[in-house]
Amino acid sequence: MAQAQDSLPYRIEAFLAELGFDTGPIDGQIDATSHAAITAYQTARGYPVSGGMNMAEYQQLERDILAHRGRTAQPQGHQQNALTGALAGA
Repeated sequence: MAQAQDSLPYRIEAFLAELGFDTGPIDGQIDATSHAAITAYQTARGYPVSGGMNMAEYQQLERDILAHRGRTAQPQGHQQNALTGALAGA
């Protein structure tokens, strides 16, 4: 069952896909393809590769998507435990 479009995993998949990283279906389910896209993003950004995304990486992803769209804004705040829970495991 797909999660709501405002869920953190859904936004991560949608942002990565918009930037050209293959996440597979944008459904809010972080699966092996999503982890591969996160790993590719981490590599492109020079982050340590983990296949998961921490708060600093997510905030950078938000900045990257805004820059891609030709806008600047403050990234939305999200609690670290939401990232950890949403992105833990494969």
